[in-house]
This record gives sequence, C-alpha cells and structure tokens, in this order.
Amino acid sequence: MAVIVSDVDEARSTALGKSLIFIIWLALAAALCWSEIVWRDEVRALSLALQGDNFIDMLRLMHGEGHPALWYILLRAAYIVVGSPVVLKIVALTIAAASAYLLVFRLKLPLSIMLLSLFSSFSIFDYAAMSRNYGISMLIIFLIVLSWEKGARNGILLGLLFALLANTNVHSVVLVGGFLAFWFFDLVLTRPGLP
Repeated sequence: MAVIVSDVDEARSTALGKSLIFIIWLALAAALCWSEIVWRDEVRALSLALQGDNFIDMLRLMHGEGHPALWYILLRAAYIVVGSPVVLKIVALTIAAASAYLLVFRLKLPLSIMLLSLFSSFSIFDYAAMSRNYGISMLIIFLIVLSWEKGARNGILLGLLFALLANTNVHSVVLVGGFLAFWFFDLVLTRPGLP
C-alpha cells in the first residue's frame, strides 16, 4: 500500500528534523562551552569591558587596544544584567546559537552543507565554546546574506550590518572590503541603463 505524504506533513517533518539538528548542536555546544576553561585573553577582554564608569569611559580607556569595540560593548551590557564573569560564556554561546538558528532555519543551503557548517570545529567550538569575538562575525554575515536575499541591496540595514561587521575583528574588516566591492559592482550592474 502506498503512503501519500502531503506537503503539510513533509514541511512538518522537515521542521521537526531541523529542530532536532539544532537541539543536538545546542547540547554539544553548551557542553563544550561549560567545560572549556576560560583563557587569560578572554578574561582580559571582560576586564577591559568593565573598566570606566560607563560605556563612553570604557571606550575612551580602550583607546589603543587594537581590537574593535563591539565585543566589549556586548560583554559590558551582559555584565550589567548578569553581574558575573560567566557572561563570557553566556554571550559567546548566545551569539553562536543565534547564528546556528539562522543557519538551520533561515538560510537556504543544501542539508549536507548546512550540517558540515553547523558541526564544524569553527561553529561548535571556536564560535560557541571559546569566549572570543569571532562568533559575532558569523552572525552578522548570516544577517547580511538574509538581507541580501530579501532584496535590501541598497539600504541602511545593509550598511549598518557592514559597519557592525567591521567592528568585530580584523578578519571581518577584510571581509567587509570584499563585500563592499561586491555590493558596488552589484549596484552598478543591476542599475537600469541611462536613456
């Protein structure tokens, strides 16, 4: 006897499968995150984020540090809410989980590419377990891709995302240069011809 599967059942099973994949990733990432020893440079980032009486003082005292401010701003904001050094792990895991959510549920990638990306050492360890600013780049890049797909090629949102990406780490500054060049050529090539 043949079983007929409706589009609704197929969509439901796909959503259930994606949810299961995300839950497995989150469990692995959380286990790695909480078992990972915080390194001195990670704690130093929190120390820098907590210096000064407010955000402006913190940014002023960080002058010459050599790292963009976005990670420090996020750490300080989270510390205000939580009040514990555990914010290093919470912020890193939250950013990585948001990135993983976008990868699993929003980006339209083949299952094999999605799984390889999701369970790579970068996604599950470097961006989630290590309390560093690299995971922010993954999140913002995914947001750029989603904005690009929705046709926001010449908008304020895309410019804001590029500005945020440039303020995560030095690798991302190079990526922003490439993205901006691509954006420029995309705008020029898709512009209607002059009369």
